[in-house]
Amino acid sequence: IYNWVDEIPLSKPKKNIARDFADGVLMAEIVAHFVPRIVELHNYSPAHSVQQKNYNWNTLNQKVFKKIGFQLTRGDIDAAVNCVPEAAERVLRVVKTKLEKYLSKPQSERFNKGSPNASMNKNVVPQQLRNELYQQNYGQGYEQGYDEKDQVIGEPVSYTHLTLPTIYSVQISVVAASLKK
Repeated sequence: IYNWVDEIPLSKPKKNIARDFADGVLMAEIVAHFVPRIVELHNYSPAHSVQQKNYNWNTLNQKVFKKIGFQLTRGDIDAAVNCVPEAAERVLRVVKTKLEKYLSKPQSERFNKGSPNASMNKNVVPQQLRNELYQQNYGQGYEQGYDEKDQVIGEPVSYTHLTLPTIYSVQISVVAASLKK
């Protein structure tokens, strides 16, 4: 496990693995190295207080590990936070195994209906439809600033009361407003 960690570029050198991983920041960096789309590194700040360390690990557990298809137990998190011997190594082995399993899936299966991250795709508007709707409303296309990939617009929201065309027009309005700035 040490060799695997050494292969990953991290923001600070590894001296004592239990202390280095206690705040969860390096763990977030490891996951971001392999799956950058699901980790927002600004959510994790280096910490000395147990409260902030727990916050970092709980954020990882709820927002990142859940998307990969697993969650750590409260005991594993407490052990990592409190620098229990071998706890960081145990968590690293679990994360390594789960990351390998997640990354071995085809891209299409990573974000399907049954996956924990199905909600991530609720606001994806295909590029062609976005451009057509924008052109209808504003008389020109807006491909500039966007690549060929679909863009996620805003946070996932419940749209059960809206029809599909209404959802797209709401999302296009958000995009149009941001383009006018």
